[in-house]
Amino acid sequence: MDGKHKLLFIDDDPDITFILRTVLKNKQYEITTINDPTKIWGELEKSQYDLLIVDYLMPEIDGLELSEKIRKSSDPKIRDMKVFLLTAKKLDEDDFRRIKELKLKYEPKPIHPEVFSYRLRSYIEDN
Repeated sequence: MDGKHKLLFIDDDPDITFILRTVLKNKQYEITTINDPTKIWGELEKSQYDLLIVDYLMPEIDGLELSEKIRKSSDPKIRDMKVFLLTAKKLDEDDFRRIKELKLKYEPKPIHPEVFSYRLRSYIEDN
């Protein structure tokens, strides 16, 4: 690898994907963004990513539902992918239980760019 980690970011809000791209652009990441969560499967089939960043609150499918589908994939490169959930939602006990069961990391919004970048890199490099 050329030193850059490949990230796929799914958020239905184009402004948020733009902000994340801007925040992380000089942090050694190659970032692909998708604003329609239904298009994730084609992207995951054509490219391999080090980390998937998913917004929790999306209209068609929420981030936890999407993560559940990823974990149920028959393709191990998709099923075993590291997933980081971003959320502005106040999480409840059920959310925390599901996050743990799905082996996700999560970060509340708004994010602090340096802290978020550090947490992403730590999660990616943690085997």
